[in-house]
Amino acid sequence: MAADIENEFGVKPTLVAGSGGVYKITADDKVLYCKHDSDDQFPAEGQVIAAVKAYQQSLD
Repeated sequence: MAADIENEFGVKPTLVAGSGGVYKITADDKVLYCKHDSDDQFPAEGQVIAAVKAYQQSLD
């Protein structure tokens, strides 16, 4: 997934270690995906890319 983000947006994601199964994707401190808010499911393929694109569009 990190490679997909880097390839799509030209930025290298940063992994922040957590505990308790925390898995969040954030941009500018805004949560774009949270495993705990999604029935403890990891994002489907393409879901994170779509979330980042939607976030970018919201900034326009």
